[in-house]
Amino acid sequence: MPIAQRTREIGVRIALGAQRIQVRRMIVGETLQLVSAGIVLGAPIALLATPFVQRLLFGLASSDAITLVSVALMLLAIGAVVGWLPGTRASRVDPMQALRN
Repeated sequence: MPIAQRTREIGVRIALGAQRIQVRRMIVGETLQLVSAGIVLGAPIALLATPFVQRLLFGLASSDAITLVSVALMLLAIGAVVGWLPGTRASRVDPMQALRN
């Protein structure tokens, strides 16, 4: 669910005493869970697809472990940044304003 739709929930959490860093960690954690699930599901599919993309790879083996790990780490880093931005915005929610709407 997008963060904008969870404004009331986040407002309640902050009103009940959640620290802003906890809200940010929650959002980033949920984002990284989704990215991790995509990596876990996508890596075997990528390995199964190697015969089809073998001719497109120049200078790499079709199942180069360094490349797969590098891409997975890059996706996790991008996911952390993508989760940090809405997490920061969500941590600034005014609880009173969120509960009024």
